[in-house]
Amino acid sequence: MFRKSAAFSDTVFEAALFAEEDYVYRISFIYLKEESAALENVQEVAYRAWRGRRSLRDASYFKTWLTRITMNCAFKQQRASFQPLTVELSPTTSFEERLVDRLYLKDLLEISSRLNAQSSTCGMKRICPCRKSRVCLTFH
Repeated sequence: MFRKSAAFSDTVFEAALFAEEDYVYRISFIYLKEESAALENVQEVAYRAWRGRRSLRDASYFKTWLTRITMNCAFKQQRASFQPLTVELSPTTSFEERLVDRLYLKDLLEISSRLNAQSSTCGMKRICPCRKSRVCLTFH
């Protein structure tokens, strides 16, 4: 039967963990993009690494093992802090607002058609894809 053996003694493991603290912070900050969240992640990584220290079989894989723990903790923290975007529905618009919106849309379409006519007369047969835009408006 295969038996797991510890790769480090507890004191050596603790020293190695403190030596990689800055590295864990940098990786956490890359994924979480906030200082407070990255610091919280460093604490969680230290806890999980200490708790799972006996599962590390080879000391040469310590940094890889710690990186994987860091990434998993960061992903878990991101999922926990995710809040879906809520959109508040506006009350029914009045006739005046809809009329103004339609007039504004009419002005936009007129300007757009003038720009297209000018671009075709100045020799621009095709607009660069990075300059194209599409406007979709819906009226009820």
